[in-house]
Amino acid sequence: LLSHKIVESGFYSGNKFKTVIEAQLEARPTTTAPCSLLNIHNQYCFAAGEDQQNTQQQEVAWISLVIRSNQYHDNVSIDGVRYGSTPIEVMLPAGKHLVVIEKEGYRTFRQEIDISSDHTLRAMLHEQANELKAGDKFADTLKNNQQAPEMITLVAGQYLLGENIARQIHLDHAFALSATPVTVEQFKSFTQQTGYQTDAELQNICLAVNETAVAPISGSHWQKPGFSQTAQSPVVCVSQNDANAYTRWLSQQTGFKYRLPTEDEWEVAARAGSKMDYWWGNHFSAGQANTGWAGTPWSNKSTSPVRAFAANPLGFYDMVGNVWQWTNDPRGVVKGGAWSFSPDMAKAYSQLFVAPSAAANYVGFRILREL
Repeated sequence: LLSHKIVESGFYSGNKFKTVIEAQLEARPTTTAPCSLLNIHNQYCFAAGEDQQNTQQQEVAWISLVIRSNQYHDNVSIDGVRYGSTPIEVMLPAGKHLVVIEKEGYRTFRQEIDISSDHTLRAMLHEQANELKAGDKFADTLKNNQQAPEMITLVAGQYLLGENIARQIHLDHAFALSATPVTVEQFKSFTQQTGYQTDAELQNICLAVNETAVAPISGSHWQKPGFSQTAQSPVVCVSQNDANAYTRWLSQQTGFKYRLPTEDEWEVAARAGSKMDYWWGNHFSAGQANTGWAGTPWSNKSTSPVRAFAANPLGFYDMVGNVWQWTNDPRGVVKGGAWSFSPDMAKAYSQLFVAPSAAANYVGFRILREL
């Protein structure tokens, strides 16, 4: 606004007021306007030199920059100035410029460009990798489109294990462990598809606890363990060899590496961060898990269906009691306690040794998937 004067001012029509102002204005278009408004080639555009004392104008070439990306609703900034979402076309002076494109859930695209002629920049935004957290759940798909056992993730880190948490380990890898022991239904799918026969079926013997002694029961196997089971009961009367065979089949079915857990991997999952004997504390109360002499409908009688008792904070069921579970230790280490053993045997650090080729109606397994 260079100057102005009031030409007319006053009321009219009774209660309305009007002012007419005569003004002299000067337009100051942005430095990018000449090229666009005059429709002339960029090389003939110019801007005033920065030295105000220099009356001679300095020529500046203006360049058309088109920016496209593979995503909608992104945010483009050039040299710190926001221009909205792609696709965009802007006029910039020749030279170097920093282009930044951002979108939530995607890695930021950042590129310095040096332009001397009209240019199109095509940006690829890539999704950010999901950060793995302990307790995430998933299930792979078998070739027949059925689901593999539900898995729960655990992450690398420092863990305290053992009696009185006297042992610190560094776990250098993440992994996933099945939420429950492998069930009768899941193991049946394996045997039906492969025709696999377990060690107990071939030897016609499965071990059982008879009062206070362990004795072989002739004619027993995973389908006939000496007590009734449902499809959701943990499979028993399977040897370490049988458990390994199941993991190999699952690996072949899914394309991912399955195996039995190490003793440390199993205990990390069982504790779920707890420093106590059991994930809930140091004391075992009646009805908290299916162990011997625990006051449950199954104690000293049979396995219970998986998920019959509360899960630990990470979502794992039956880490205390129900069935001992194979680890990959070639010595035959099993963990977790069982329906026919005292609660003291179900502490997170407790272990039992069973011959890898032996099968017992108090031993099952859960599986690990490498990540």
